[in-house]
Parts: sequence; C-alpha cells; structure tokens
Amino acid sequence: MAVMASAHSISCLPHLLTKLRFLHYGLAAVLAFAALKMLSAHWLDIGPLTSLATVVAILGITVALSLIYRAQ
Repeated sequence: MAVMASAHSISCLPHLLTKLRFLHYGLAAVLAFAALKMLSAHWLDIGPLTSLATVVAILGITVALSLIYRAQ
C-alpha cells in the first residue's frame, strides 16, 4: 500500500513542479534538513515531531509563495 502511494506521489511530482514554481526549492530544503539531521545525530537529538513540523513548514511556505506569486 505504501509503495503504491509513493509511486503515485512520484508520478504527480513533475506536474506539481510546473504548477508550483518554488516547490523545487522547498524539496531541496527538506533534503538539506534531512541530511543535516543525519549528520548531526551524534550531537543533537531532533525528535520526530520537530522534524515533521519543519518539513510541513518548509513545504507550506514554498507552496504558499508559489500560489501568491503565480499571478505575477
């Protein structure tokens, strides 16, 4: 079930990237956050709720900016 949901979200990604012009920056920021979290795991303990809130905030900001600046 999770594999099918993942495949569906990956197939929708190119369409979303054309509609939401700042989404690729948000995805890059999420990947950078994940990398920094893994690299700093020895020194910092970032909980799952903090990680989820960070990812949702990053994606929410980039989607909101894409919708605001779509008309311009």
